[in-house]
Amino acid sequence: MPGSRQPRDAWAGWRLVAVAVVMANVNPVRAQDVTPVALELVLAVDSSSSVSDEEYDLQMRGIAEAFRDPDVVEAIADLGDRGMAVTVVQWSGGRMQRVTVEWMHLGDSSSVDRFASLVTQSQRQLTGGTNLGGAIRYSLAQLETNRFEGQRRVVDVSGDGFAGLSPRRERDRALSRGVTINGLAILNEEPALGDYFAAHPVGGAGAFVLTADSYEDFVDAMRDKLIQEISSFTIAAAGTTPAAIAETARDRAEPFERDRIPRPDSKTAAR
Repeated sequence: MPGSRQPRDAWAGWRLVAVAVVMANVNPVRAQDVTPVALELVLAVDSSSSVSDEEYDLQMRGIAEAFRDPDVVEAIADLGDRGMAVTVVQWSGGRMQRVTVEWMHLGDSSSVDRFASLVTQSQRQLTGGTNLGGAIRYSLAQLETNRFEGQRRVVDVSGDGFAGLSPRRERDRALSRGVTINGLAILNEEPALGDYFAAHPVGGAGAFVLTADSYEDFVDAMRDKLIQEISSFTIAAAGTTPAAIAETARDRAEPFERDRIPRPDSKTAAR
């Protein structure tokens, strides 16, 4: 009936509004305006019990010094107006992960210096076991809930020990979403750790592993890794879709599909 059409149409309109409100609240961060950046980077720092307080401090100072390096500052400036977004998290066992430095937008030397200062002022919050899978899962959550939208998304895991369980499931989940996972293996306790990182947590488009013989070498390795990560953002060139990036990530993951690498029976035997 003509007289009943208007109320029915009005009700349909209200339902559409209600659906829109619900969808906006499903992911309130992504529903709001986001800042486009060339690179989103999570620095996931080992805070397990194998890392002494002195070694943890060396990691944090190494990150700060690496970002202040002129070559790193220049690489960030070369990203252009969009720059990059970075956060630091610390991780240990189980579901023990914490944000150490909140997301920051970096585009010039001043913003880099502010970020480096926050890194050096931050405090250790965790100790415990070694759960690389948990570190990847937590890092992925940081990428998916921040207020940035990067052409390339990278998780940068550093550590000095083997995980109790292989992190491949969490790694593969991250790769399926177009995230690259790079590694910095500190070899002071486990000389074969670089091979383990290549076989387990690392994968995705342009993924790589660097090693540091000791924590004292961390700053040089971190600087080299940052330059490579920041400069290689062009893998996700303008016009590349997230689906294409994810497909490339899965293709690049194939060399790392070994279930397990031989683990030395002891540190003495490994040496």
